[in-house]
Amino acid sequence: MTNFLIKHFIPNASDVKSPAVRQRYGVVSGVVGILCNALLCTAKIAAGLLTGAVSIVADGINNLSDGAPASSAFWALRWPASLPTTSIRSATQNRVCGRLIVSFIIVLMGVELAKTSLDKIFHPEEISFSWITPAVLGISILVKLWMCFFNRKMGDKIDSAVLRATAMDSLSDVAATSAVLAGLSSAIGPE
Repeated sequence: MTNFLIKHFIPNASDVKSPAVRQRYGVVSGVVGILCNALLCTAKIAAGLLTGAVSIVADGINNLSDGAPASSAFWALRWPASLPTTSIRSATQNRVCGRLIVSFIIVLMGVELAKTSLDKIFHPEEISFSWITPAVLGISILVKLWMCFFNRKMGDKIDSAVLRATAMDSLSDVAATSAVLAGLSSAIGPE
């Protein structure tokens, strides 16, 4: 899949010294990351609401926050060094402002999740089981593993620390979602 994306969306992909080609690598990586994380976020929040499992909703919100590293890769490689400093500064200020807004929303969601979690600790409810939930979590693990390998390969091709860091972020999400899946399995347990 990675080779397909490179072949079809990055003209002259082998010319990795070209700023335009490097920029295209960042754009492709960023768009793929944003789309994958948006889909995973939606699926996990839906599965969490279906079962009443706050941990799955939280994992979905984590995917929402993962849009930040994906968009960082997009923007870090998008702006060529030839732009005037004022353009870069203006674009940087806009990105910082956008990230502050996204961070504020994520903090608010985190506070709401903490309240819901505490409420469920003091007033436990039975989690309803649906095979959709482990399926969504399993698919999420596979998608995040692919995203890790995808970003690592893209980062290696253009020698980008940003894309390699994005790959490691995807790998840490694999561990987080695996923990949620393990917790869900132990909560449901054998009948």
